[in-house]
Amino acid sequence: MVISSGLLLVTRIVVLLVVVVVGCCFVMHRYISGANFLGEIIEWFGFAMASNFSLSGVTFFIFTIANLAPRAAQHHEW
Repeated sequence: MVISSGLLLVTRIVVLLVVVVVGCCFVMHRYISGANFLGEIIEWFGFAMASNFSLSGVTFFIFTIANLAPRAAQHHEW
């Protein structure tokens, strides 16, 4: 069976991306041990951005940070 060069290139790129992502996860765990908190903060930033930084979107983002950042810091210390 002959594998086309395009498929081979795509396979190599996917393998490289997987290696980079897994490597970053091990390195970033030192800085971010509660990824769920960071993920929710990023989600609400996206909501604020999608709402064109309306007052309600930005307010919800700020209150999310105020609520989750101390919890994430406590989780990281534990």
